[in-house]
Amino acid sequence: MNKLTAAALAALALAWVATAPAQTAPAEITGFVDAGWSGNLDLRDDAFTVNQAEVDVTRAWNEQGDLRLDLEWVHDGTVWTAALEQAWLSWRLPGRAAAVTLGKFNAPIGWELPDAPDMLQYSHGQLFTYCAPTNLTGLMFASPLGAAGCDLKVYAANGWDQDVETNGVKTFGGRLGWTVDGRGGLGLSVISGEDDPGQSVQRTVVDVDATFTPSERLTLGAEFSLGSLDDGTADAGWTGFMVMAHAKLNETLGLTGRFDTLDDADDAIFGAGTGQRRNSLTVAPVLALGDGMRALAELRLDMSDEDVFVDRDGAAKGSTTSAAFTMTYSF
Repeated sequence: MNKLTAAALAALALAWVATAPAQTAPAEITGFVDAGWSGNLDLRDDAFTVNQAEVDVTRAWNEQGDLRLDLEWVHDGTVWTAALEQAWLSWRLPGRAAAVTLGKFNAPIGWELPDAPDMLQYSHGQLFTYCAPTNLTGLMFASPLGAAGCDLKVYAANGWDQDVETNGVKTFGGRLGWTVDGRGGLGLSVISGEDDPGQSVQRTVVDVDATFTPSERLTLGAEFSLGSLDDGTADAGWTGFMVMAHAKLNETLGLTGRFDTLDDADDAIFGAGTGQRRNSLTVAPVLALGDGMRALAELRLDMSDEDVFVDRDGAAKGSTTSAAFTMTYSF
């Protein structure tokens, strides 16, 4: 999507907000700007960047449904891109808490969330990056299950991060969740479908995520991913897990630690030409700067049992180190 198209969509969304029928609830406009510095210490390259800017519009009407529109401007590593992160309509079944959602929405799988204000570190872990889709375009049904804190989401979508359909074959999936107020929860997700742009490679993932909050100052998280793919000629698979902890040291300072490992023995997802196991260790202190603003620093070490990384001189290495500093303001 080019900048002119994104600007036109934003103008239409804001005009709709101003002229929507009075019986609906007022629209809420929120968003954030995330900027900073990041670099690789082995390559000795670094840059100041605006990582992401986003404006979100939400509206509920007469307790019957909701609308959400997320317009984002992100840097994909090469160019700036304007895009719709989410754009969906949700209708609640009369007399029930269940809802049907149609459009583009964040994929309900995994522990980590996609946007900077919801993250406890600068970078995403390997399971988020390699093992699951970020957004889905399709139809989703969501409903609580009784009074035990359980909920269910099931969906059909065009494909993994596919805005448009290319061959009529759908991706299917769902998540069964269990939440304990104030103490965390557990989720089991399954997704299966074509994840490549040509929609010719069948990929299936089983993912388990868990959160435990023993106190207001400590949050523990974990995720396990088991996946396989079939390109019509051969099968391949992987296993991975992630553990993290976030400690709120005082009213302004927090500290996050994350470790994840991904065993890609069949070279199914890294595409490095050799099977390997990669481990990643990340440490990130977080500083609250005031209402809506925070600063975050990160030091990350990625390691492999194969020499798949390189330094500034092009020498192969089994590890690489990166660092970042960002400031995020949410409104």
